[in-house]
Amino acid sequence: ATVFRVLQWAVGKKGFDLDDTAKAKANLMLPGADQPLPKDAVIGRYVKHGDCSLTLDLTLKDFTNG
Repeated sequence: ATVFRVLQWAVGKKGFDLDDTAKAKANLMLPGADQPLPKDAVIGRYVKHGDCSLTLDLTLKDFTNG
């Protein structure tokens, strides 16, 4: 799955069920990171070898203007 697909689940009805305005701002980040994950990246890329889980932060911060 891609970061985008996980993000769609997180903001959708099975996740946090955000309204359309919040969905447009939503991004996924690794804990402690200062930039969101690229939406086209494969989520497995961020899982440590041998682990079966990944912790992500859902943020509504606007990253478009730096």
